[in-house]
Amino acid sequence: MLLLLLLLQQQQQLLLLLLLLLLLQQQQQQLLLLILLQLLLLLLLLLLLLLLLLLLLLLLLLQLLLLLLLLLLLLRRLPILLLLLLLLLLLLLLLLLLLLLLLLLLLLLLLLLLLLLLLLLLLLLLLLLLLLLLLLLLPLLVLQLLLPLQLLLLLLLLLLLLLLLLLLLLLLLLLLLLLLLLLLLLLLLLLLLLLLLLPLLLLLLLLLLLLLLLLLLLLLQQLLLLLLLLLLLLLLRLLLLLLLLLLLLLLLLLLLLLLLLLLLRLLLLLLLLLLMLLLQLLLLLLLLLVLLLLFLLLIIIIIIVYSLTSSHAKY
Repeated sequence: MLLLLLLLQQQQQLLLLLLLLLLLQQQQQQLLLLILLQLLLLLLLLLLLLLLLLLLLLLLLLQLLLLLLLLLLLLRRLPILLLLLLLLLLLLLLLLLLLLLLLLLLLLLLLLLLLLLLLLLLLLLLLLLLLLLLLLLLPLLVLQLLLPLQLLLLLLLLLLLLLLLLLLLLLLLLLLLLLLLLLLLLLLLLLLLLLLLLPLLLLLLLLLLLLLLLLLLLLLQQLLLLLLLLLLLLLLRLLLLLLLLLLLLLLLLLLLLLLLLLLLRLLLLLLLLLLMLLLQLLLLLLLLLVLLLLFLLLIIIIIIVYSLTSSHAKY
């Protein structure tokens, strides 16, 4: 009877371990879905970078327009009113660029927040999985304490619990590191926004001043207008350099995010594989124990049958 009770208990433990393995497989599927969502976010970031490149092309076109204007001034000497209209057009285009850059930065902030939410969701799912494993292994630990015949299995369960606690601490540390990293990225974006807005505002103020000067200096020669247009050209080039710097910083930010996501995925996959290997080892030990108990039960049955047949032969 004692052997039969042990066999029933081992079968229950085997079923419980199989359930844990199924839960780990489901967690791996959820992890793959979250990885796909992160890839979609990275694609959105790439689209934003393409929009920034389009803005750079627009600035290049503005520079070409100014160069053509200089050539026309040198060749034909356009009227001053037409030059004023062209400067107003440039001013409106610069305002449009400013609005587009603000929109791009806001979209980047939103994408970073979405990425932060996805990472938090992933870490919370893993924490819930580990807590579920702890709760499922606690009854096994109590059963092993009640049956002192399986000390080896009890030690393995204790080691597994300690390992799960260490994994919980590790995931909490990773969560804190990710939060710090994302806060740093947000601060970097705010600094970039300031670096972009200040030169653009200065450029707009300068254009307004130039328009006022042109209105006041309608009777001056064409050389002054040429100098003003050259100054605008230089300012546009400065803006182009700033946008190129922003593009490089965004590319670096994208690379950092890719590396962070890659490291996080590798770490999570390694943790899941480690848990599955431990559960499989525990399952193998339980199977060996069940086979040993079956072998002992078979030996006892053979001894009982042999004793009954020998006593019957004596009678």
